[in-house]
Amino acid sequence: MRRKARLLAGSACLAALLAASAAHAQNQRSQLWEPRDTRRALGTAREQALRPPAPAAAPGAPAAPGAPAAPGVPAAPAPPAAAPAAAPDRNAPVTFTAASISYDEPTQTVTATGRVEAWQNDRILQADRVTFDRRTGIARAEGNVVLVEPDGQVLFAERATLNQDFSAGVAQGMRGLLAENGRMAATAARRRDGRLTEMFRGVYTTCDPCERDPQRAPLWQISARRAQHDQLDKRVEYWGPTLSMAGIPVLYLPYLSHPDPTVERASGLLPPLLGQSTTLGAFFSVPYYGVLDDQSDFTVEPIYSTQEGLIMTGEYRRRFNSGYFTLRGSGTNDSQGDWRGHILGASRFTVNDTWRTGFDLARVSDISYLRNYRFGSPRFLTTRPFVEGFWPRSYALVDASAYQGLSTIDSFTSAPLVLPRMLFDYAGPPDRFGGRFGFDVGSFSITRSSGTDTLRLGGRAGWSTELVDGIGSRWTFGGRLDLYGYAFDDFTRGNPTSLSGTSGVAHPQAFGMWRLPLSRRYGEFTHVIEPIIQGVIGPNTGSNPNPNEDSRDVEFTDANLFALNRFPGRDRLEGGARLNYGLRNTLFLPNGGSLEAMFGQSLRAHRDDMFDPQSGLAGRSSDYVARLSIDPLPWLGVAYRARFANDQFRQTFSDLSASIGQQPLSLTASYVLVPPSITGNRLVRREEVGGVGFVGPFRGTFLEHWRGAAGAYFDMEQNKLVSTVFGAVYEDECFIFNVRYVRSYTNTALQAEGGTTILFQLTFKTVGEFGFSAF
Repeated sequence: MRRKARLLAGSACLAALLAASAAHAQNQRSQLWEPRDTRRALGTAREQALRPPAPAAAPGAPAAPGAPAAPGVPAAPAPPAAAPAAAPDRNAPVTFTAASISYDEPTQTVTATGRVEAWQNDRILQADRVTFDRRTGIARAEGNVVLVEPDGQVLFAERATLNQDFSAGVAQGMRGLLAENGRMAATAARRRDGRLTEMFRGVYTTCDPCERDPQRAPLWQISARRAQHDQLDKRVEYWGPTLSMAGIPVLYLPYLSHPDPTVERASGLLPPLLGQSTTLGAFFSVPYYGVLDDQSDFTVEPIYSTQEGLIMTGEYRRRFNSGYFTLRGSGTNDSQGDWRGHILGASRFTVNDTWRTGFDLARVSDISYLRNYRFGSPRFLTTRPFVEGFWPRSYALVDASAYQGLSTIDSFTSAPLVLPRMLFDYAGPPDRFGGRFGFDVGSFSITRSSGTDTLRLGGRAGWSTELVDGIGSRWTFGGRLDLYGYAFDDFTRGNPTSLSGTSGVAHPQAFGMWRLPLSRRYGEFTHVIEPIIQGVIGPNTGSNPNPNEDSRDVEFTDANLFALNRFPGRDRLEGGARLNYGLRNTLFLPNGGSLEAMFGQSLRAHRDDMFDPQSGLAGRSSDYVARLSIDPLPWLGVAYRARFANDQFRQTFSDLSASIGQQPLSLTASYVLVPPSITGNRLVRREEVGGVGFVGPFRGTFLEHWRGAAGAYFDMEQNKLVSTVFGAVYEDECFIFNVRYVRSYTNTALQAEGGTTILFQLTFKTVGEFGFSAF
């Protein structure tokens, strides 16, 4: 919950005017300078203790205020006291050291000169000369004055007049170093109550001075006729501020306020957002961020649009010792008089060392609301409460799920409601044969307003072990039993007749796998070839009469070549006798890189009609699967997965990604070919190619603060662009400039029109940001 919220006065946005005088900026630019080394102000106690004692003062001169008296010689210097746990004692003695000390008895004035250091509690004063009036308790410091505050803030001045505990005073030519590189300067300043620093004709920035020309104006600075820093409330206020960029005034505000750089969270108005959208028209928003306490906050953002009126959005967040809770959403009465909105939420809570609970919440009024109102474009939304338990060898889960599809092919009435789902999974310890036994058991219940209702109860148990023979071959043996019972209602199986009833499935399998890793070294190179053969025996499953809730879309690749069940779920189980084989070939390079290739296929004794014709597993001989991984150098990486038809060796599936280069120049590219799937509701083939190039930053050049990216994605099946993107960012220690352009094209599946997004954002670090967004 470390959100930095920067308060901007509401009147500032309404009264913003361009400043007219560039000469004013030229006068102000020299007020910010690089102070001398602050290590002197923050010297350690050890360094102070090793300094030689100051020379003796004039006869009769008293010791330093508050120090033990000694005839003719001031007390030896002592290090500053550590900060007490309680509030500082303003009546505590002031201790100081200096090269020489003199005392004027008629005026009761103590004068210290030459590397003067004085401290009370944990506040430190340094100067070339300090004069202390014992009658009034006033100290006057001159020459390279440095005041170190208890919170680490360092103030510099040419001359200063302070009270006895340095908590109040007046300074001329004041400069200050704050947290997060914050820098203040003023022609004059007044300090009150040990917390308020009031500055006249002051400036503020977080930019470092130019190394080649320290007198050059910073990239940005805020100048004001009067400013005030409250160290207790952690706030900086300006009256009549002017924002200057590179010494040129660009914006005038009647008032400006923001937390000081030490504040992580503060209530107030966030920077406004202006934009243009094809569905909203022109829109404008000013969010308000509120801190309720150390554990919770909220954000309220009213958005006014010319076409759809007012949209109210909000977010609430709270963190507990055992977890967190968030809730956000929006609502509007649109131009047609219809109520529309959405709600998103999440929580996670640790009950104890074993149990954890939480929920995810996501609902929307209609499928086009999120995209048209700028809240994203997910494919579907999931609402899910859950409880889960963790033990050393077991896991338990109880949850429920409700789904909302956001495409035109999704039906609201046929969306499944999973209530509940239960699972217990156990993995046993190694037995005396070196094997392991494990099992899981669970159930789920699915209901729909229109469609099939399904109840499934059952589980899976299995045992496996691995042996190594004398030549290094690795033999893996095992068996598994799947056992499930079903109850279903209103189930249509390929005909208009709806069925209701119960059924059961018992599916045993046994398998064995042989692998022989063969390794050879060529100097610093290591070459490993590993042939793999796996045999699986089980009953033929044939046409499964049960509802299919979790095993619809099958993707056959090298990743599941040796899986006992290539369906993603358990409503469909792969059966029959089959032989899977593959060859893995790997070359390990001396620099830690590698080249890896794999090729394999699955052979069946009998054809399995459960697989989709485009899955690559429909025949007795599957398609060939391959993988190629190339990582020879830190700046080059290629990952390629493919499937080839077993008759003509034509490519039926492909997933290629490549990354070339490092900063400041790099490129990522991808190519995807996915066949249609009847069971997976993927009606057309997808073939898409694209890439994104990245440039910058160029260290040590005038482009060292710049970086950018540009890319495009093209649909080869429909012969049209999918999207284009461009972005550029400038970032240094005090300023961020960000511009992004994204062009997306019509997506009929999501019932969303194509559009253009332009984001223009300026961020003044520790102060705030201003952005413009167009859609």
